[in-house]
Amino acid sequence: MWATIARPPFGGRSYAAANAVLLRLDAALGRRLAVVPWAELAGRSGWLAADRVHANPTGYRARARLYAQAARSCG
Repeated sequence: MWATIARPPFGGRSYAAANAVLLRLDAALGRRLAVVPWAELAGRSGWLAADRVHANPTGYRARARLYAQAARSCG
């Protein structure tokens, strides 16, 4: 299980390419990998803290639910 990366660019580089690789691996590996779409959901749902890296309390709860859903889908 892995989550896409939600954070601002670092050193002028975004995490879009890394997230794209994760999503391609998810599609290729089927049930051997579950990718939680954290980056896609966190930014637009208001789940990130002011630093735009860490989750806020609501975001941590939401991410836990996303991980639990992904874990159940593996079974």
